[in-house]
Amino acid sequence: MSTKLLVSTSKALLAVDLQTQDTKLISEGYGLYYGIARLGDSIFVAARNLLQWPRRFFPDKRLERPCLLEFDAGLNLVRQIPIPVPARGLHQIIEHRGVIYCTCSAEDSVVMFNGKNWCCWYPSDNSEHYGIDKHHFNSLKIEDDVLYLLAHNNGASEILSYDLATKSFLEKVQMGKCAHNILRLNGELVTCSSAEGTLVNTNGIICSTEGFPRGFAELEEHYVVGISAIAQRKRRMQGESKLEIYSKVDWQLQKKINLGGYGQVTELFIYS
Repeated sequence: MSTKLLVSTSKALLAVDLQTQDTKLISEGYGLYYGIARLGDSIFVAARNLLQWPRRFFPDKRLERPCLLEFDAGLNLVRQIPIPVPARGLHQIIEHRGVIYCTCSAEDSVVMFNGKNWCCWYPSDNSEHYGIDKHHFNSLKIEDDVLYLLAHNNGASEILSYDLATKSFLEKVQMGKCAHNILRLNGELVTCSSAEGTLVNTNGIICSTEGFPRGFAELEEHYVVGISAIAQRKRRMQGESKLEIYSKVDWQLQKKINLGGYGQVTELFIYS
């Protein structure tokens, strides 16, 4: 197993060698780190970029200055790209056909960046939801010209699907509780039901983990899941997290890699 992962957390961006279990700090100091995407020769990482706050208070989303951090192939920080449109609550980002799609839970929106210009899409058909944390959109996936969007809902979660070109709504499927990530495994949609500590599809549980699952990577013979301690939002900057590596054949746990005190895992990304 020689694959290397980028792991974003509540505090930092890490590079983890799954074979040697070596963990290297790539970046810190930009608040909570989340989504990771590759565009061309660069890797982009979503960062909340919180301003300083009194330590006794939980950081307020009004203090965020969300940005994308651009890294070169050697994982050197090239530049910080401010996001000039409302983008509080940055979560997962993905790249598709030269566009970076960013979920923004506190805005109930998806923000799109083509390398030059930014635009916002508000998926809800109720304009009263725009700019508020109504559905807590946090993850997305694009395949076959369909955009799948995860509504965390701070409870019973749903995967919503839209026509990619027109953004017209297609259907929704209820799946998971306080869920993160949208996966396609063995032809089935799967999500991390974080509040329940499981991975599920429409038929039920496919894997039970040892904590709060969020962040997923599929290797040739293994699945890797980010695991954090279940904690209130105000305490997620603290504590330790780990990676759990499972066999793809039968979901048997093969290995655990402790990540140390970098807070909760938010995303996994294969980079080598």
